[in-house]
Amino acid sequence: MEARFLTVRSAAIYLDCKPATVRGWVNADLIPCIRIRHRNPTGCGHHHCTIRIDKTQLDEFLLRRSR
Repeated sequence: MEARFLTVRSAAIYLDCKPATVRGWVNADLIPCIRIRHRNPTGCGHHHCTIRIDKTQLDEFLLRRSR
């Protein structure tokens, strides 16, 4: 069974580019993503999030870019 949601690294491999490029497209709202927020376990400092990208939406992004 193939994964529906990809990590930034997996999406970069799928697109044959660098993870920083995928993050840039996500930050520019060119690729929709799901952000899963995590609290800092010590209760202080900043929070971080995990990004997951739906492969279907990634395919749609590729179609838009190829036109």
